[in-house]
Amino acid sequence: MQNMKVFQITKGEVLIINGDKQYTNTVENFKIDSGLTLENLNEVIYDSYQECCVVNKEFQDYPNADFDGYIASVDKYIAAKTKREYVPPAEPTAEEKLQQQAAETKSKLMEQKDTLLMAMLTGTDTAPVVANYAVMLTAVDDSVAEKIPEMFPAWDGNGKQYKKDDRVQYEGVLYKVLQDHTSQQTWTPLDAPSLFAKVLTSMTGEPQEWEQPDSTNGYKVGDRVIFNGKIYESTVDNNVWSPGAYPVGWKEIIE
Repeated sequence: MQNMKVFQITKGEVLIINGDKQYTNTVENFKIDSGLTLENLNEVIYDSYQECCVVNKEFQDYPNADFDGYIASVDKYIAAKTKREYVPPAEPTAEEKLQQQAAETKSKLMEQKDTLLMAMLTGTDTAPVVANYAVMLTAVDDSVAEKIPEMFPAWDGNGKQYKKDDRVQYEGVLYKVLQDHTSQQTWTPLDAPSLFAKVLTSMTGEPQEWEQPDSTNGYKVGDRVIFNGKIYESTVDNNVWSPGAYPVGWKEIIE
């Protein structure tokens, strides 16, 4: 019934079929989509297959120019319905934007790792690739780095030259270098607080117990912590206060 044409109003619903095109909606929504008033039309059965036209339970002449016109305009009604029902996507939250940025950054860094592996396998000079990777790491913002700590090198205590703002992993935690120095075995990120500031978020993004930060590593907007058995999210940057001491700087997360 490829060429079937139907215009129907029953039980407050409108159905229009024109071949493979179909429109269905409430009478009120159809009035909005079509601009029609449908005055005195409470029930209609108009069917080209049976060649019948029943209006308000009374048979009328078939065909009917008005109903044929409604059927011919089905594309317009479908387009109007689509536009009316369209809901624009919600604006991503700051955290979602950050996660997306972190994913894109990680993808680019992984490409460099693949390039390095290929250079090693083919005997090509790896120095340019290593240097480029280091430059890319330096350019990563702290807020993004916190989301992808696995992309940063492990701390090296064997005379490694560290520069201010370098990021390293140590015992599963991400640290930021506070001043230039040459590493020593006894100057671990745990044992040398003047050289390293702990990033107070977990490697997986799961909230950890609140820790007292100092001026170099305060919590950032969106960081989550556990405090007195509850989860809180920082609403300010460089947040060095606990949720108990500075409630306006935190919001409780109910999950």
